[in-house]
Amino acid sequence: MNTLTCLNISYFIALQCGVASIAWGGVGEAKTAMGSAIARALGMNFFCFIPSQHCADDLSGLPVPDMLKRIVDMLPMEFILALTQPNWFFMIDEITTSSPTMKPLLLSALNEGRIGKLDFHPTTIRAGCANPPELCPNGSPLEPALLNRCYHHQWALPFDSWYDGMQKGGVFSPPANLPIVGDFSAHVPKWMRLTSNLVKANVGLRKAKTIDENAFGFQSLRAWYNLSLCLAGADKVGADDDVKMELATGIVGEGCAVELGRYVDALDLYDPDECLDGNVVIQMDGDRGDVLSCLPTALLSAASRNPTEKRLNMLAEILVKMAESDLAELSVPSLAMMSEQFTGYELPMSLLTRYSRIVTQLEG
Repeated sequence: MNTLTCLNISYFIALQCGVASIAWGGVGEAKTAMGSAIARALGMNFFCFIPSQHCADDLSGLPVPDMLKRIVDMLPMEFILALTQPNWFFMIDEITTSSPTMKPLLLSALNEGRIGKLDFHPTTIRAGCANPPELCPNGSPLEPALLNRCYHHQWALPFDSWYDGMQKGGVFSPPANLPIVGDFSAHVPKWMRLTSNLVKANVGLRKAKTIDENAFGFQSLRAWYNLSLCLAGADKVGADDDVKMELATGIVGEGCAVELGRYVDALDLYDPDECLDGNVVIQMDGDRGDVLSCLPTALLSAASRNPTEKRLNMLAEILVKMAESDLAELSVPSLAMMSEQFTGYELPMSLLTRYSRIVTQLEG
């Protein structure tokens, strides 16, 4: 499937990766209609919440005294209680019309999937749509604390989908080639390791010194975590580098996205399956540690998908060789994990001897 033919693909990926996302666009550009169509395509119930049509109590609930327990409990609205059940697509539309008293509640709903003591179901998708504040009645900009919790997507007008829906009497379908992310957990370790190594090496990427009032995404440790999830989801559906850069720009900002792109290009990562099948020789002499920093985790993940004895032996050989090449801090933890992850597997005697020598040197 050529996912690049799907308009607004980055937004759809981020939503399915559990990262609260806001689509920014003009008035009447079918953002809500597409959200409803996507919910149907994913087999989910859809609820659209428009802040300007509600008071804060509609989110927080109504206080109800319990005289027996001598406490005041919060009675949730029906639509909030429903979000604690599986398969809901919760869209906050026209989010820039929210009142100051409502924004902390929206912050909790979008970022944490929680309001008060009620946790949304893990399957609940939390989506946002927004027009620029100047286009909204009583509109106001979103505060940095809310902006930093979200992926910010610049909405592209889905005219073809709108036209097709109009021809069908107002029944709008999801965009063609909608990416279905599903379980993307196998791709997460690679991006968690990669982004954290980048941020460790560059102190300036850890937090924003100043926040441009015109900026949406900007760096923080939370933002890098969210970006790692989205990049893993993008990997799962085979999205290209342009999609990944769009996700990075919308979460950590353009400058950080450029730094990430340069870092990924410099890594020249090896294909883990090709390595385990013996089709690629890993060059370790002269390589920087950051070039190979993601490799052990990626190799373990690839081996778990097809754990033949030959591939496990190759995995152990690569990890031992890395340790012998002054990269023990990268490979030894993964060697230790092999016995836990692949029960019953034993290192060949030749590798065990080399591994024991390395451990002895480290302990000495």
